[in-house]
Amino acid sequence: MKKWIALSMLVVIVLSLVPVSATPALACGEEECGCTLTQGYWKTHSKYGPAPYDAGWISSAYGEDMADWDYRGSGYTFYQVLNSPPKGGNAWFILAAQHIATQLTWDSGRVSFLPGGVYDAWFEAETLLATYSPDAIGALKGNDPVRKRFLELAGILDNFNNGNVPGYPHCS
Repeated sequence: MKKWIALSMLVVIVLSLVPVSATPALACGEEECGCTLTQGYWKTHSKYGPAPYDAGWISSAYGEDMADWDYRGSGYTFYQVLNSPPKGGNAWFILAAQHIATQLTWDSGRVSFLPGGVYDAWFEAETLLATYSPDAIGALKGNDPVRKRFLELAGILDNFNNGNVPGYPHCS
């Protein structure tokens, strides 16, 4: 029973973090759907600088800056995750940084929705990052299937964040 309660709470938490404009089936047609920003941009444009603050850090759902929020129960803040080099190739940090960049770009309104495959990767990452700890994923080596999936999802989100998805160029 406790597992079901915990799982139900996790689903509620995950769904509360999904931006209101979660409509992955939409298409922009011939026009651009917005523009994307990388983890490097968000790392340097937080309230900690050094670049000018970007209000995209403010949660559209809660109206608060997310830099110091605990990231998916990991014990690390959003800002700490972006500033944590993936020690020894820790796939949790690699995926988390890409996930945060996608989340902030989306939540900031720079894109009104995520294209289907990117949305699917973002949502799966949301679940995996809340399910596994950084230490658990960091302990996985080489071609472990879970570690491999973390890296595959990170690749999809990185491709999006760098403006390599048609209709979603990098912001200039």
